[in-house]
Amino acid sequence: MVSWSPTGGSEGGYSLARLPESISVGAVLRFVDGSPTKQKGSRRAGPLSDLWHSVDKSVAGIVDRTNFASILRDWEAKQSAYVHDFEI
Repeated sequence: MVSWSPTGGSEGGYSLARLPESISVGAVLRFVDGSPTKQKGSRRAGPLSDLWHSVDKSVAGIVDRTNFASILRDWEAKQSAYVHDFEI
């Protein structure tokens, strides 16, 4: 799904190994950072634990429904609507 290039600078980093339409932002976040539930498993339960768990599930739902193709489409639409002003 994602591959990593160990080189530094502008050529380093991650690149998608599948079509942007088939990869969700959530899948990439989990690949790069791991599952949030594993990271939070060591925390003690407190009065707001259920609330934070609900927030995590809500955010996960959003990033799992969002793919990279939709992000690119939205960005390109905003760029085409923006008029550059080069006045000095």
